[in-house]
Amino acid sequence: ETMWRRAQRNKKGSEEEKQPKGVRQTENRVKTLLGSKEERKFRVGDCVQLIGLSSVKMNGLMAIVLQHDLKGRVLVKVDSAENCSTCTISPNNLKFMAAGPQFLPGHKVSLKNLSKDDMNGERAVVEGVVIGDGGRVLVRLGKTKRFVGVKPENLVLVP
Repeated sequence: ETMWRRAQRNKKGSEEEKQPKGVRQTENRVKTLLGSKEERKFRVGDCVQLIGLSSVKMNGLMAIVLQHDLKGRVLVKVDSAENCSTCTISPNNLKFMAAGPQFLPGHKVSLKNLSKDDMNGERAVVEGVVIGDGGRVLVRLGKTKRFVGVKPENLVLVP
C-alpha cells in the first residue's frame, strides 16, 4: 500500500468520525426518503404541469402534488376534462407552476399573536383555506370544536 492510498483512507476515516454513527445513519435515511434536490422541490399542495411524458395527451395538464413515494416519484392528482385521476410521475416530468397552501386540511396547528389572548396557544385542526377572505385558514378549535378563520401568520404547525 502506498503512502498516498493510506493518507486517503485515513482522511475518509477521519471525516466519518466527525459525526456520530447514529447521525450518519439518520442523514442517509432522510436522503433515501426524500430523494434528490430535484425531487424535493415539489411540496404537497403545489400546482404542477405535466411535461415530457410518452402519453402525449397528458402533457400540458395541470396537477396537484399529493405526496412523494419511497422510489422518488411524486403522486399527483391530475384534473382533465375527461376525468380526475391520480398517478405517480417522475419529478423530471413535472414543471412547478404555483405554490400550494402552507396549511392543508388535517394539519394540526397552534394559534399565536391573536388579539383575543385567551385563544393564543390553543390547538386546532385545519379544515380548509378561505380564498376570498384574505387567504384566512379555516380551523376547528380543539377545546370548543368551534370553527374560526385565522390569518396564516397567526398559525404554527405542531406535530
